[in-house]
Amino acid sequence: MLPNIPGKKSNYSLCYRCFTLFHNIVLKLCGVSPWTLNTSQLFGKNCAFDNRSFCTTSHIGSVYNMLIIIIILVLNYYSFFDKIYSSYFYQTKVGIMTMAIMFASNLCVILILLVYIIRQKILVRVFNRFMDLDKRLNVREHEMKYSVHYILFFVNLFIFTAIHILLILQFPTLTSVLIRYVHSMTVFGVILQYSLILIMINKRFKVIQSRILNFKKVKRNMLGPEVLVSHQTAMNNIDNLKSTYYALFKICQKVENFYGLPILFSILAIVVKAIFMVYFMISEIMGGLKGGIAMFYYGLFVLQHSFLLIILTSTVNKIIIQNEKTARIILLVVDKCTNQRTKAKWNKFSSDLLSLKIKITSCDIVSLDRTLLMLISGCISTYLIIIFQF
Repeated sequence: MLPNIPGKKSNYSLCYRCFTLFHNIVLKLCGVSPWTLNTSQLFGKNCAFDNRSFCTTSHIGSVYNMLIIIIILVLNYYSFFDKIYSSYFYQTKVGIMTMAIMFASNLCVILILLVYIIRQKILVRVFNRFMDLDKRLNVREHEMKYSVHYILFFVNLFIFTAIHILLILQFPTLTSVLIRYVHSMTVFGVILQYSLILIMINKRFKVIQSRILNFKKVKRNMLGPEVLVSHQTAMNNIDNLKSTYYALFKICQKVENFYGLPILFSILAIVVKAIFMVYFMISEIMGGLKGGIAMFYYGLFVLQHSFLLIILTSTVNKIIIQNEKTARIILLVVDKCTNQRTKAKWNKFSSDLLSLKIKITSCDIVSLDRTLLMLISGCISTYLIIIFQF
């Protein structure tokens, strides 16, 4: 999201503007960006962000998501009557289970797309709220380094493309390719989008912390009226930082609320598919590596989704750490503060932070910090043992 710097043209590079547009197009194709970007604010003559909304809800985007849902339903229906596809999977019990899991995964994707259609206004408000926060913080480009966005996005896009090139070579029919592609692209989009939004939130927590650390003390050699004005300005700045922090905390809650079901369904789909992918990989190894393309496909699938989950859980951990770090930074500022009214203001801010503990979960069922990786690893290991015994 591009911030608006009051009274100035946006100083963001053309590279980042193009990335913002390309990133939105890719996620729109995945069905997880049904809203519309105001491209005139990206590439207009002034390139400055006014009071217009950066994102707006889109009926066309909702229709596109409904089209994806219809395609999924048609593919699932057709797969039951495709003789080549059926004979490929119904030869063994594991093949039958794979088909059942595939249909369940596609059901999860349908529910995810419906959530985006029904609740897209929540994320539209969040993106527009980011602009308001950046105005209040007067964010500069050097404070919002987006090189991590570039790397994460393009690395994941490259792996995703490689997986589906191998998918075309591995499976016998177009139906079998599409039924996996549509499912994978939505899960990929949800986790990547959520991770990038959390990174945006984390960056703004860091900006608030830098504003607190750069808070200037009132000079002792000032005259009486100047001291009063300076103290009043300081307290106004504290109030602004406090309200901005509250707004960012609410954004974090809204984002968590929106992604509760999509992330839960995505994690379930990944875990179930990963169990069978690892099973097939082990089977291939035990069988003497007869299927080279299949091994690459299974390996890249596990690699990409492991990478996505590591990014997600690491970002959640960083936000939780930033939330705790803010209180410690305020205490450092309070120790150097000479004015009692200003000190009381900081102390009030610090005490209020105790009730603003950030805990990011999926529907209050699964915590999305690094403990999620341990939970998924244990789940995959347990069910692999059961499958091999079966």
